[in-house]
Amino acid sequence: MLPESGDAELVAMAKATPGIKVWFDHDGSMVNSLGVRTSFDVFLFDVTGKILFRGGVTSGRGVYGENPSSAALVAYLRGEKAKPNHPVFGCPLRENTKNLKPGV
Repeated sequence: MLPESGDAELVAMAKATPGIKVWFDHDGSMVNSLGVRTSFDVFLFDVTGKILFRGGVTSGRGVYGENPSSAALVAYLRGEKAKPNHPVFGCPLRENTKNLKPGV
């Protein structure tokens, strides 16, 4: 999910990529149903909606560069097997997250 107010060029590029579906979670229903509590929680789904990868793609908050999490996501995108879940380093999406459903 990309923020609607985000980089228009990035959104256009993602929409033009074959096999990629871009949507905006205006009411937070997707975030809630997936149990997302932190920014930068990345998901990769297969065509049936099964979660192949979930987690962060950085090795720490504010850290950039290659790491085991981003390498696992790239492996999945190449059709290779990889560890499916990784820690997420980001900011809380809400002050009070106790009403969110548990994560996947």
